[in-house]
Amino acid sequence: MVAIVNVVVVQAMVELTLGLWFADGGGREGSFFLHLTFLFKTQPSLLCGFFNQAGTMIKLFKVKEKQRELAENSNGKPPGKKQSAGELRLHKDISELNLPKTCSISFPNGKDDLMNFEVTLQPEDGYYLGGTFIFSFQISPIYPHEAPKVKCKTKVYHPNIDLEGNVCLNILREDWKPVLNINTIIYGLYHLFTEPNHEDPLNPDAAAVLRENPKITFELCYKFHRNPCDVTAFCLLL
Repeated sequence: MVAIVNVVVVQAMVELTLGLWFADGGGREGSFFLHLTFLFKTQPSLLCGFFNQAGTMIKLFKVKEKQRELAENSNGKPPGKKQSAGELRLHKDISELNLPKTCSISFPNGKDDLMNFEVTLQPEDGYYLGGTFIFSFQISPIYPHEAPKVKCKTKVYHPNIDLEGNVCLNILREDWKPVLNINTIIYGLYHLFTEPNHEDPLNPDAAAVLRENPKITFELCYKFHRNPCDVTAFCLLL
């Protein structure tokens, strides 16, 4: 009777010890090793019979952990690196895009690289009607707490875009707020082509033309779009 009681007691203590091991995450510190030391000192002979059971339980635990990780991945592949907060927010922004029909987004590096993409705009009216303009977007890991870096890859004669592709848009600078998103920026860029702002210029020459003689601006923009590389010849038209 005493032997049976001892077996039951030791089994209960082993189960408690294993529970502590799982709670410690299988680590080498914590309550698990304290209980194991106590069992070795008090019931060494009975303890040995439970090691096989313990080993089996530990293996099952690891198998279940692996299955859980695989199940969390929608493709059934081992999970890759953890996404940053910026990537998670950007994924949400892209999934909620509501662009004009003349705008599109593409991922030159593939959709595994969401943090670098391109947006193509084709204005439907205004001075830049008929043009196609490509912008590169580079997103910071701390987005949306830092505004995206946006550059125009298409040479354009524009008051708010210089010949190096830098863009003067207030929401990309001092007016950026984390509540804004990619959709807001794209509409802001589109607005620059339908209503360029000569009062806050990045290209003063283009701003002067628009301000002083807006009637010829459309003709100049048209000629520049057809031959953007010949900047010197274009400037002689002014």
